[in-house]
Amino acid sequence: MSDVSVRMMERYNLTAETLKYLVPHQANMRIIEATARRMGIPKERVMLTIAKYGNTTSATIPLCLWEYEHDLKPGDNIIIATFGAGFAWGSTYIKWAYDGSKVAK
Repeated sequence: MSDVSVRMMERYNLTAETLKYLVPHQANMRIIEATARRMGIPKERVMLTIAKYGNTTSATIPLCLWEYEHDLKPGDNIIIATFGAGFAWGSTYIKWAYDGSKVAK
């Protein structure tokens, strides 16, 4: 996850300061911490749900976004990183556009 996330930062001229959050697959805390460290992202800006929900496989990314939705603002830069069974991995850069504050709760 760290290799593809760092490449994503390089490709889009992002720095640890310009990223709001890293949204990692929640399979292993050691891997999450290593990825954040390599990217220069402090723990406070890594979406974490592994302690609360464990490894929810394909639901980890949407679950993170749902849990942290209240912290996200339009224009926030986010990198999502994931892997599956050690044979597939990927990362994507998104600029958050949804403003959840305008939705009735």
